[in-house]
Amino acid sequence: MDSTYGKSRDRISNLPDAVLCHIISFLPTKFAVGTSVLSKRWRYLWASIPNLDFDDDLLLDRDKPIGDSERSICFKNFVDKVLLHGSISCIRKFRLKCSDHELDSAVNSWICTALEHGLACIAEREDELVDELDNELLVVPQVGPEDESEDEAEDEPEDQKYKLVVDAPNLEYLSITDFVSEDYLMSNLSSLVKAYVNVGPTIRGIDDQILYRGRIYELLRGISNVKHLSLSGETLHSLSGMFCGYELPAFHSVTRLELEVDYGYGLEFLKEFLDTSPNLEILILENVNKDECEIEEWTLPLQVPTCVELHLNEVEIKKFDGLDYELGAIEFLLKNARVLKKMSIDCRDWRDGQEFCVCKKLSGFTRASMSCEFSVFCHCGGIRMFS
Repeated sequence: MDSTYGKSRDRISNLPDAVLCHIISFLPTKFAVGTSVLSKRWRYLWASIPNLDFDDDLLLDRDKPIGDSERSICFKNFVDKVLLHGSISCIRKFRLKCSDHELDSAVNSWICTALEHGLACIAEREDELVDELDNELLVVPQVGPEDESEDEAEDEPEDQKYKLVVDAPNLEYLSITDFVSEDYLMSNLSSLVKAYVNVGPTIRGIDDQILYRGRIYELLRGISNVKHLSLSGETLHSLSGMFCGYELPAFHSVTRLELEVDYGYGLEFLKEFLDTSPNLEILILENVNKDECEIEEWTLPLQVPTCVELHLNEVEIKKFDGLDYELGAIEFLLKNARVLKKMSIDCRDWRDGQEFCVCKKLSGFTRASMSCEFSVFCHCGGIRMFS
């Protein structure tokens, strides 16, 4: 066989360094570093990739007969060696999965090191794997209301306080799930596009609930320039009663709003969010609790919000129960949304006869937009379209 033929088959090595770095940047860091053994040319290519992905499960085979402490030391040494490598210049994305809480101080050090290298996005989550994420900060504290045992809670000092601080001018996507922190400081989030907030009181409780609501308000004010905002039912539940002394910030940039309706609290604050989001175009409501709602009916706003009259063009309601407070909100939106193009409702499983009664009410609602496509998906009876 012609020796030149064998050499010509290695087309990958003939690619420019920039292209090779781009290719291996999609690999977990363990495998990216592993390419250094291929040849002298590949030896330090991995140090120029902008994405770092560390996974302790992937790096260390848990089936091997090695103690947990030794396993943690091996993982720590590997991450330290990569981050402290002199050839690393700019880090664009940093993903870390570390299930050993003994390495908490090391995790903080690693994140600080990454930030010093111009980090624009972080994907960090302990205890379970996350999907591939771009340009985002995923904040998931170690404990929450459902996953901390009484023994673990007793081991922590009673005066232990947690604060969540985010200062990232290049951050585009922020996802917070936090039932630990008692204070939030959001600053320099000028590039923020999407934000998901799922927060609530700490497991030990907070004596002054009004003060805690004020801190959630500060969190929302820190992300008020976001374009797509999503709030969990737990967050809205925690805000209950917040509007005595506090006001929502103005969300001038929000064009898409998603609210989880937990015991009706999402709809309780819907009026306030409509008033403070003048350019809202898409509204999504999801009922996340099937228990009896604490809100009997939806109170109409004193005046029609600007976004409803001028900009709202799509409404989606998920897990609709057909309750009076839900019907009140739907009737208001249909009656006042002049440029509404689409409203879709996904219903839960209904009892016999309930579907007919609810659909009859929906079909009788006045619509400001004659071009609106109004559809109701019923699990027992298919899709109903109202013209």
